[in-house]
Amino acid sequence: MTNIRIRDLIDLVASETPEPGKSLEKVFEWAHSRNLELIKWLLALAAALLAPLAIAFARGDLGTRASTSWLAWTLFGSVLFAGIGLTMLARGRRLYRRYIAAQTLLGELMKIAPFIERYREQIG
Repeated sequence: MTNIRIRDLIDLVASETPEPGKSLEKVFEWAHSRNLELIKWLLALAAALLAPLAIAFARGDLGTRASTSWLAWTLFGSVLFAGIGLTMLARGRRLYRRYIAAQTLLGELMKIAPFIERYREQIG
């Protein structure tokens, strides 16, 4: 997740970037892309673990004693990775809320940009 601090937003405003909103949007876009990619990998891993189990079940190869323990561990791993991926997908809404909050704060900071600039000149 992207944790943008207020100081980061102040630095963005003070740097006099031509369009700070687009820079902020890019940061959140990258974070969203990374999250989606990780979710895809986790769900693909869960499916890759589940596919051999489905094939073994269809062929009737699950009757031996050794395959029972492997079946349980593989099924556990598949459910675990799928659960983590789906949980991350559901938590993706938080990233959107953070983006909206950061954009709102950036807009307010842009209103006081001259004050921030003057303050930095006096302390620096």
